[in-house]
Amino acid sequence: GTSPTRRIFARVGPERSAVMAAEADEELRLVDVDVGSKRVRIAFKRNSYGDYVKIAEVPADRGKVNIPAAGVVRVRDGLVALREAASGADGGGHGGGHAETLASRRVDVDAKTFFLDLRRNSKGLYALISEVLGQRITVLLPVEGLTPVIDALTTLINDFGLVAAGEDAAAAAA
Repeated sequence: GTSPTRRIFARVGPERSAVMAAEADEELRLVDVDVGSKRVRIAFKRNSYGDYVKIAEVPADRGKVNIPAAGVVRVRDGLVALREAASGADGGGHGGGHAETLASRRVDVDAKTFFLDLRRNSKGLYALISEVLGQRITVLLPVEGLTPVIDALTTLINDFGLVAAGEDAAAAAA
């Protein structure tokens, strides 16, 4: 079927749809993280709903999650917990064909739910960042990609003054 975005653009006409697309999201910062043969793009963006961070596997047809600014600190902290769990885990794969979940975190932000999972399969350890939107949309990171992604998120948090939902700027600065 036709995507909701295409239906909206079709109703307003091609000349207006180009203007709407340009106004939709302003990209304020872009960071590419290379992990082996995989690239993850982290973008701090702004639209009419507010600020958010998009984490996407490149090429763009792979997984992507959009984290509201109020949840970026909690997602980063969850990834730190996964990295700590990975440091104590046996990185070798196990014999079964199914992935084994070693650690999991749930982050609720606004009306969105994110799952952060550390898993092990026959190829080794990896992390999943999933957003639930009717279906699960997932970004997969080899475990060695956790530190550069955490570092990129920390830089965005510091540069844009992001705080966890429920915190005020004074408490975050203390």
